Amino acid sequence: MWLRTANKQDVSQVLEVARAQQELLSRIDFKIGDEVWFDAGKRGIVNGTITKTSTKLFKVLTPTGLQWSVAPNLLNKKS
Repeated sequence: MWLRTANKQDVSQVLEVARAQQELLSRIDFKIGDEVWFDAGKRGIVNGTITKTSTKLFKVLTPTGLQWSVAPNLLNKKS
């Protein structure tokens, strides 16, 4: 496999493309109005509804009226 002999710059480019593709695929799964949840660390699990999508962040509105900006790879659809 050519990756074993690739230099540092080549590997960095491959990783950049892979991250971009992963982000694109994450965004495809969600749309405005979807009910989602995410782990906010010490604040715990946050539930909400997607109100806006952009290139890098989604706006999620919680039932209490708080609005969060969340990367799509951190979101999970409620089942």
